[in-house]
Amino acid sequence: MKIAALFLWLIVPLGGYAIYTSYGTPHVIWEYSFRDNGARYDPFAPKHYTSCTYLGWGLRTMRVPDKGGSCPLVRFFKGPGQ
Repeated sequence: MKIAALFLWLIVPLGGYAIYTSYGTPHVIWEYSFRDNGARYDPFAPKHYTSCTYLGWGLRTMRVPDKGGSCPLVRFFKGPGQ
């Protein structure tokens, strides 16, 4: 049992690698464009997003069209070799 406890730390890096290969790297919302319906500065006015720009590892940016008029806060993108 003591020997198995020595290898418990491997769960975190292997889990991180599994998430990386399955989903890609996380990117956070950086910029977005939207249709404002005439009330650009009203925080309660309904907005329809048209494109979202995400910032990820190594300052890599990804500009994508919206997903149903909204931009999620965090998205995962796979790299070019995956």
